[in-house]
Amino acid sequence: MRIAADSWSGTGTKWYGEGPRQAMTSPVNSRSIGSGQPAVAEPAGRCDHAVMRILHQEVVLDTADLAAESAFWARLFGGTVEAEDDWHTVRVDGSGSMGFQLAPDHVPPQWPDGQPQQIHLDLYVEDIREAHAEAMAAGARLLRGADDLDSPGGFQVYADPSGHPFCLCWG
Repeated sequence: MRIAADSWSGTGTKWYGEGPRQAMTSPVNSRSIGSGQPAVAEPAGRCDHAVMRILHQEVVLDTADLAAESAFWARLFGGTVEAEDDWHTVRVDGSGSMGFQLAPDHVPPQWPDGQPQQIHLDLYVEDIREAHAEAMAAGARLLRGADDLDSPGGFQVYADPSGHPFCLCWG
């Protein structure tokens, strides 16, 4: 499954360009630094006035089954698993992509009703039918299918082996 190169982002951070990923954050308005005024985020772009330099960003999911959870995401991302006793990291092209923390009492969200989700990933793919087949073969559960897979854009909602929701999106 090919995931759009610029689709991996988090709050205030976005990956730009080809090759090794480099984190860039939205710049803080330079007039607010040291003025006693609240910092104001400006539109996304190169960070010229960062208060904090973020060297690495990693999404971490709790799971009661480290092996199943990390293997699932390694398969979807085309990566490898580095395993420790209570922590696994999925690496893609040598970079850490996702972390998995042992949480023996993990309770999966019951989406869309019940225990609420706390985070979900949107993965933008080139071919939704191919991506769906790969996700299901890896152990995903389809939670909500799209009405029309031929529409110019849309999404389907899945759960990984530990019950974390994620979306395969297109368009």
